Amino acid sequence: MMFKSVFFALEQAQFNHDIIHKVNTESRALSVAYERLLKKEKINCNFTRLVITGVKDTEVVINQGVNTANILSLSISFDEQKYVAFQTIRQRQEYLYTLFEAVFSKLTSEMEVNLKPFILETKLAANFSQKVIEEFRENNYQTTYLLKRKKITAINRFCEVWVQFTEKECNLKLRIMDKKNVMEERAIYTTDPYLVAFQFLFSNVEVTNRTIQITGARNGLLKIDL
Repeated sequence: MMFKSVFFALEQAQFNHDIIHKVNTESRALSVAYERLLKKEKINCNFTRLVITGVKDTEVVINQGVNTANILSLSISFDEQKYVAFQTIRQRQEYLYTLFEAVFSKLTSEMEVNLKPFILETKLAANFSQKVIEEFRENNYQTTYLLKRKKITAINRFCEVWVQFTEKECNLKLRIMDKKNVMEERAIYTTDPYLVAFQFLFSNVEVTNRTIQITGARNGLLKIDL
């Protein structure tokens, strides 16, 4: 399933009517262009509509996951003073474009990892029996994705960082590889899968000769010594 529409608007409770109307008007062309960009990149997920809400003082945050309307809702920081200070429509649209780009970067680099495990929520109808649901989850609810692969020169081995989702937990795993053979594998971080859904917990993974660093984790920087 692909995104078919994109909508950007300001949070009505935080901004006055005039600025909301101006942004709605001047962001329409960008929304159309953004839809084409998403389709071109072929981001696979179980949503058809992307709703971006401009709010005060926040990073890119996923607000809403799977629902019956197949809508993915995000919040992104909007600087009202900066926006109104621009003298031309082009300048204002360029600012809006940077907001869209921030969302696009998140979607293209991290969305697939966090969304695929939760597709089952849309596959199971509400009237299915609990037994059917449990059997489906037991047979289907496990996904593993490679986040990073890098050669560690100090030990002449490849290091791979994987994330694995199951029904009960989400594990960050470390694998030390000798060519194609697994020399070592261990879990280095474990958490509740529903806590990390749509939060981009593993937003950036950096591997050095001595450490693995994950930025964007819920509690800030996660650092693991090799």
